[in-house]
Amino acid sequence: MGSKNANLEASLRTGGPYTIFAPNNAAFSKLSPGKLDSLMKDNGRFATLLKSHMVTGRYGKADIIKALTAGKGKATLTTLNGQPLQLSISPTKKLQLTTADGVTAEVVLYDLLGNNGIVNGIDAILLPGNAPAAAPPKS
Repeated sequence: MGSKNANLEASLRTGGPYTIFAPNNAAFSKLSPGKLDSLMKDNGRFATLLKSHMVTGRYGKADIIKALTAGKGKATLTTLNGQPLQLSISPTKKLQLTTADGVTAEVVLYDLLGNNGIVNGIDAILLPGNAPAAAPPKS
């Protein structure tokens, strides 16, 4: 993701520590054609999208396990855009992130260290409106 396009580069360089939940290439391939281009052209919307993948503080795997243990299997972080990000264990026994809109992603890579934070890779983009469709009610 391009922090320059979203005018976040200076903040990321000097602030922190931050944890970024970064979508992997497979996550971007799930977007409809042209969606990423349209997002990157709208700096305000793109900045909001980037901030929805970032939290203040270092949350590596060990820190997340501690938070989940303390919260009896659940923990909530606040993204840089002020939204709650629920952490829990998915049915496949992976760390799952859930936004207030119900968009979910699983962490697939942990603990990539940077100068002012840590990056954990996720398998989906936390894009509002990307929540899975509800299953039809059973009759």
